[in-house]
Amino acid sequence: MSNRHTVVLFLSFLLLLLIYETSFHLVVLTLFFLAALLNVFKSPTSELWLLAVVTSEYSIIFAGLTSLLLLTNFYAVSFTLVGTILGLIALVLFLLPIRDAYFIAQKLPSDLEKAFRQMKNVTIKNDQKLINRPFNIFKFLQTIPKVSFRTLTYVTYDDATLTLDFYESVVTGKRPCVIVIHGGSWIGGNSKQLPELNRHLAQAGYHCAAINYRLAPQWKCPAPIEDTAAALTYLRQHADELNIDQNNFVLLGRSAGGQIALLAAYTVQQSELHTFRRKVLQGKMVCSNQKQLMTFIATIMSDELHKLQLIKLTQWNSIFSELYEFQQG
Repeated sequence: MSNRHTVVLFLSFLLLLLIYETSFHLVVLTLFFLAALLNVFKSPTSELWLLAVVTSEYSIIFAGLTSLLLLTNFYAVSFTLVGTILGLIALVLFLLPIRDAYFIAQKLPSDLEKAFRQMKNVTIKNDQKLINRPFNIFKFLQTIPKVSFRTLTYVTYDDATLTLDFYESVVTGKRPCVIVIHGGSWIGGNSKQLPELNRHLAQAGYHCAAINYRLAPQWKCPAPIEDTAAALTYLRQHADELNIDQNNFVLLGRSAGGQIALLAAYTVQQSELHTFRRKVLQGKMVCSNQKQLMTFIATIMSDELHKLQLIKLTQWNSIFSELYEFQQG
């Protein structure tokens, strides 16, 4: 048995003992306190990083649950001061992402205007009907109206058939199309990931095509890039049928999907792939943690790229992210 498994079993035993000897409120508030620490400290493992994503993205829900536990703790028979203190600290930590979002939102419009003003030949459309405040606490819990979608097959290989979910714009006429590429460390995920964004884009007047692509380790890079090109080709060929303005496509990716979108943007032109090796080494990749990068190197990169040994790692000093650059030489 490895040392890691021994530690896990020991901690599990301590947790069971704690539950047996103490109150329910203290146990749950302690767990919430430990989870809330991930909003401040860097996650030591990829499993805890996934928990950190949940606690930060849904922090308002955890804050509400913590508040409820604190209120009921005052009336519990086994009330403990320790549980109350841990709960109050957890509540503050759960509210930190909301505080950060508020302050970032205050300067985001000016930062965007400053950044785009420095770019040449860029026009910002100032349509007041499409402009909302970047962050509004009163809209935080509002849901996005449902938008139906169609599942379409966009490419068939000898060993795989790929589909996309097409969300039609609520605005009639020829509309731009956003191709959404899901995340999942290149080895997981599907087009059903975070559909709220797809519905939001459709409500905002964009067609949205959330694609499935071939996953590692069964398929290696540049398979996802080729799939993105195939999706673009399919959508261009069916532009009239789907009411797509084929001169306005946007690639949008999350996590691993962001890396795929970036490489596709550099390598796909008129639905054709340029030489992959020559282009990929000039791009950048953003990973969630070092383990994700190692997964990319070990299971996704083709053997040919593996042998080139042209990868240089540059760590970005950030709490939750590390930036790695592909550099030649």
